[in-house]
Amino acid sequence: MKRKNILITGAGGFIARNLSIYLKKKGFNVLGIGLNKLNNKLSDETGYKKFINKKISYKNLSRNFKNIDFI
Repeated sequence: MKRKNILITGAGGFIARNLSIYLKKKGFNVLGIGLNKLNNKLSDETGYKKFINKKISYKNLSRNFKNIDFI
């Protein structure tokens, strides 16, 4: 079965980081976008497959993320 891709907005925040850990453990591909910079260690711990440090906008979403199953 194909792993679902989940995009988390506000990905650098406390709730989003903990949600990403939970979703990764459940077997999802977790992608994130937000304005908080995550250092490499924290990024590894949270399990984001891809994290974009940009403002959340249609332009940034459409350029950086394809085949998202859930937001």
